[in-house]
Amino acid sequence: MTMTRNSLKSACVLELDKRARPHPAGSTNKAQRCLLDTPAGTVAVMFERNPEAPPHLWLPSRVAATLSLPADRTTAYPASALWTKRNKKGKRLYGRHSNLLQMPELKDTYLTRVTLISVQELRDILSDLGC
Repeated sequence: MTMTRNSLKSACVLELDKRARPHPAGSTNKAQRCLLDTPAGTVAVMFERNPEAPPHLWLPSRVAATLSLPADRTTAYPASALWTKRNKKGKRLYGRHSNLLQMPELKDTYLTRVTLISVQELRDILSDLGC
């Protein structure tokens, strides 16, 4: 049986609640901000829990590079692309999910976004990180 997007997101949030610590910036109705305690140190991640968006997991690219991630559902967000676009009024735009701005560990860093298709995939990622 295939999970609905909202069921998948709820299961992922529960999994992160079990295996991660809340980020000091807190979470919002659109983003679950977390800290993972790994053997290599603490890693900040963000999961998009907004019902209107796909189940995206954002993590530092230096961490993502150590994992076996699906290339067809992984997108690179280099730090060099930040603040390079402008809106109609000329104001500079951040260039990726705005809930990352409150996370000093992620806001200006080269990130990788993974579109999850199952809670098991999230479990595998967390296990591979040693969480």
